[in-house]
Amino acid sequence: MKWLMLALGLSCSLAQAKVFYDLPPGPVWARLDTGTITAPVLDVLYAAAHEHASEVTRDQVLVSVLQNSLLAEYARAHFSADELFPGDRVAYPKPIQLEYAFEATLKAGFGSQLQAAMHALPNHNLSSLVLKAYSLSQSQRESLFPHGRLLLDFQLRPEQIQLAKSIPLLDYRLPSGVRGQISVADVFARQNMQGRMAIYNGDDIFLKKQALDLLSTRFIFDWLQHKGPLSPSEQAVLHQAIVDKPDADALRAIMGTIPGEHEGSAYLAQLASKVTQEQVRSFYRAHRDMFKRVDRVHALHIQVNEEPKARAIEKQLDAGADFGQLAKKYSQAPDAAQGGDLGWLVHDTSGRADWLNTVAFIHKPGEPVRAMRVPGPALGASRWELVKVVGREEGFQAEDSSDVRFEASQILAIQQAQAQFKSVLHDLIASHPIHLQKSLASKGLDL
Repeated sequence: MKWLMLALGLSCSLAQAKVFYDLPPGPVWARLDTGTITAPVLDVLYAAAHEHASEVTRDQVLVSVLQNSLLAEYARAHFSADELFPGDRVAYPKPIQLEYAFEATLKAGFGSQLQAAMHALPNHNLSSLVLKAYSLSQSQRESLFPHGRLLLDFQLRPEQIQLAKSIPLLDYRLPSGVRGQISVADVFARQNMQGRMAIYNGDDIFLKKQALDLLSTRFIFDWLQHKGPLSPSEQAVLHQAIVDKPDADALRAIMGTIPGEHEGSAYLAQLASKVTQEQVRSFYRAHRDMFKRVDRVHALHIQVNEEPKARAIEKQLDAGADFGQLAKKYSQAPDAAQGGDLGWLVHDTSGRADWLNTVAFIHKPGEPVRAMRVPGPALGASRWELVKVVGREEGFQAEDSSDVRFEASQILAIQQAQAQFKSVLHDLIASHPIHLQKSLASKGLDL
């Protein structure tokens, strides 16, 4: 069964799972069968996480790394790469995304040391590492990037890739003595669709800049390997943490348990489709306040054909002028003599409510009145409306309505997924025991 009964998130407490607080004080903070997390590794990961969310704690980063390790292993065992990462012709290829993420993590964790290493270079910049730079000839460009054919994603064909591998952009020597070459193929492989399009269209400045950016990446990785403070095993654990995160997040997205990313989840859709009418009815009666709606509103309006006039009326209203009197004086609508009184407008469930009705229902009594241009043709006479709501009555969506069934089914599906997650993640931890430092026992980590 492809859609296993699983949902993933970081909000569940699993105190009964197989977690042992038995590691002595020292550099090792956590150990599980997929790797050992030391203080230097945790420092780097915390620095990277802190750049994106200043409120994050080291303990939260540790929990995230441990869970990502288990979830990523599970994801790779139960889903194909295409299922985890549906094709996207605009995004960067996954290996390049991982390379960028690893580089960004190293910059966050070792920023000052990397700056010092860069400053120590001759002329204090990467150009000193370039032994020779090359430019594409016209014939090379025409062979690689032919024009005159329809291009949907600006990809290279296999024979073009082989040619691109043979065309160098620069030769270099890194501080460790390692020599290398960056080809057109190396640069092209690191681009999203916009980057590929720029190269296809002959932007040589962009191409050369990307070659230097790749040299910067190789310089950073060379520094880590030869001068960095992490041991080879720590480097491997750090890199694996970078690899695990997108796989774990992809699994969370598939199961629809990342807040804000529920829409489009086939897994949640499957759960929602199995929700019965009796379950919907029970949920509705227990949470009726969640299904409030505005049944009708009492609204006034002023209609004019010129924006300056609409803005002038808006200012008079802000100054305390009477809406009804201004409607009688300025409105060009048939109800001007009645002070622009639209009466009580009833909630329209047909989906065919007119613009004025829709606007009235999104306003509340007491809100400042703002002029709005009525949607319509860009050319021709314009129309401006000022709408004031003076009364509002609320009710509830009908228990047997399609809207109630949809909303309740989605909520029940999410709840069911979260409940299933507790059991599944518990089993994952039980089969991959986690050992933590004794000092963490009193903190109650939310694993």
